[in-house]
Amino acid sequence: MISLSTEFLDRLASQLKIGKDPASRRAIERILDVIKKSYENGQYQSPTEAERDFRQLVERKKNGK
Repeated sequence: MISLSTEFLDRLASQLKIGKDPASRRAIERILDVIKKSYENGQYQSPTEAERDFRQLVERKKNGK
């Protein structure tokens, strides 16, 4: 099995957590875990697609959806 690097997702998560309260940072970590697993399982065509989905999920969580 090919091991895909998810470092780009870790960097994005770090950026998204800046200035957030502890509950929001924990939520971002949970979303990160889900996106990483999905990316490693080949559910995304590209890193860009995974990043976009990650940002959208974080934004939805922020807006309480």
